Amino acid sequence: KAVVKVLLSNLHNSTPKLVWQCGACYKAVVKGAIYHCTSCDNYDLCNDCFKPVTSGEWSNKGPSYQHDTNHTFVQDDGGKLKNLGENQHLIDLHCKNLEHAALCNGSCSNSFCPKVKKLIQHLRSCEKNPKEACPICSRAMGIIKIHSRKCTIQGSCSVPCCDGLRDILWKRRKRQDAMDERRWRAQKELYESSMSQTS
Repeated sequence: KAVVKVLLSNLHNSTPKLVWQCGACYKAVVKGAIYHCTSCDNYDLCNDCFKPVTSGEWSNKGPSYQHDTNHTFVQDDGGKLKNLGENQHLIDLHCKNLEHAALCNGSCSNSFCPKVKKLIQHLRSCEKNPKEACPICSRAMGIIKIHSRKCTIQGSCSVPCCDGLRDILWKRRKRQDAMDERRWRAQKELYESSMSQTS
């Protein structure tokens, strides 16, 4: 029941939340500037981490804080892409990385895979309920919701929560179809009744 409540809570908003995550501290960037590495496909930094990471000052804090100091970054104010086409491309890329990480055994060359695996691990272990209360879980669920709406896998999907989300979406569509059917029948009966009275 708790899992169903979490899934229903995450489905409550029709528009999934998709926020940026800093590649160093892993925090969700919900406000302020974000910096995109022009040399890496999936490495972004929040405003707090940008200078100390790019200068090498925080390299001793761990692998996620170590980045090539020769790489250049572009600033994106407010963490919002101005190009909607580029935004859709990145959403698709997030979904692709999620699907890869859910199946990967760990021996791959995808640099983003370990980060997504950590995101999945956090989602499974986080005790906050609903998941939207946790900014990291909220970001993960945003990507998973987008994936679940497009998922065509027959049977069980390796992406966490996808099966439950698909089941809830299927039941919601069935309820909507039933409501539409009842509405159509009521309108039909009303029309036939009015026609019989006029004849």
